[in-house]
Amino acid sequence: MTIEEFKNEIVADVKDYATDTAKTAFLGWVKDKVVPAVKEIGNAYSDAVKASVKADDSAWIKFRDNLLIPAIISAGIWGVEQIVDKATAAE
Repeated sequence: MTIEEFKNEIVADVKDYATDTAKTAFLGWVKDKVVPAVKEIGNAYSDAVKASVKADDSAWIKFRDNLLIPAIISAGIWGVEQIVDKATAAE
């Protein structure tokens, strides 16, 4: 069996896998594994961006790297977390 045949078989039968149990398990996996991993990556990136600010950087760069970028990352993660929490609570 080639990869193309395997893919076509899965695509043809995907409706068999889109059950409520599978959807609940997927959302649980996202909530328990993906969101914490994304938070850890986002926090590490925010910390690295903050650490990259140099004393002679302009006020805009200091603002951008110390506040703006970390705030955008935190807000994005928070938003995804809220969506996932609402989706799992609806189960």
